[in-house]
Amino acid sequence: MMKAVKFMNAKELCERGYIAQQHLKAYALAKKYFEQAATLGHVEAMVELARMYERHYIWINGTEYDKAKAFYWYKEAAKHINDDNSLYTREAMSKVGDFYREGEIVDQDFQKAKDCYCKALNFYADNSMKRLYWHKYIDEEEYKRFQKAYD
Repeated sequence: MMKAVKFMNAKELCERGYIAQQHLKAYALAKKYFEQAATLGHVEAMVELARMYERHYIWINGTEYDKAKAFYWYKEAAKHINDDNSLYTREAMSKVGDFYREGEIVDQDFQKAKDCYCKALNFYADNSMKRLYWHKYIDEEEYKRFQKAYD
């Protein structure tokens, strides 16, 4: 007698990824779940997968450290910024801006970095405005006006 195989949707795969990552500390298993969910278009899983590739502590525990893959998954998630107004797409767009600013994985392009931060700003105002200020795209006076407007 054959056992029935249950196919999971992207959301279920992502949830299993969180359980494996946070509760079981089984990072390789979490990566597999996030990869499957990301491949199915799940934005949250794309960002989680990018984070896994970007962070050293997970690399030590069995998931390779690969900034190029991190950039790929952040960029894939950022493509959804117009149709998925979540923290994940906003973070992804800001992170893509960071990659362009740093110029380590992609050619350094301050205009692209600024464009990414500005796109994220529409959705993720506070964090993106801080990045614009920290990286000298806006001056202190402009940053203070923003803070006052949002207080």
